[in-house]
Amino acid sequence: MIRRGAYKYICCDTEQLFDLQNDPHERNNLVDDPDAMQTLQAFRGEAAMRWDIAKITAQVITSQQRRRFIASAHKQGKTPLWDHQPIFDASQMYMRNHIDLDDLEASARFPRVKDEL
Repeated sequence: MIRRGAYKYICCDTEQLFDLQNDPHERNNLVDDPDAMQTLQAFRGEAAMRWDIAKITAQVITSQQRRRFIASAHKQGKTPLWDHQPIFDASQMYMRNHIDLDDLEASARFPRVKDEL
């Protein structure tokens, strides 16, 4: 994307050229407007000088293929979770009415108290 004055040019699958002063919501693509041809050609020239568009396109396609491959692999078996998952079961880490009080106290002593019954 290149912005010069009131104009914004986007070079991607489909070119886009907008006059932001008269079209701030970018609803009217000027690429096919004969009155904007000189501005469009100037942007095309600048983009060609700045970027190797064929190389960038090839890199984007390769990246998309890799991501699709990974996404399809992730659909096999258990879906990986990207959220932080602690290595311990936090639900069993604290007393939440699932541990008998006697068992809790016994496990807190050192040396451990064996069942005396």
